[in-house]
Amino acid sequence: DEKSSELESDVASRQELGLLKSHLDDFLNTLKERDLEIFKNRLLREVPLSLQEIADQYGVSRERIRQVEARLLGNLKVYMSKFIR
Repeated sequence: DEKSSELESDVASRQELGLLKSHLDDFLNTLKERDLEIFKNRLLREVPLSLQEIADQYGVSRERIRQVEARLLGNLKVYMSKFIR
């Protein structure tokens, strides 16, 4: 009975993770190319690029990249709040 409960819990967790990944992919598809690259480089990489590295790529300040990152995280929070209760 305990193994069955653990198995059900594991399956449910995997389904939830799959749904979250699907919703994240949908969110990423809504982003403009520049925002998508910043999001990926700062938040999805195993070793994220620094604000300065990204700023240098785009010829803007570190602060501007930090602002874009904050906006993207805010947008992600709003987008995901529709699916997470």
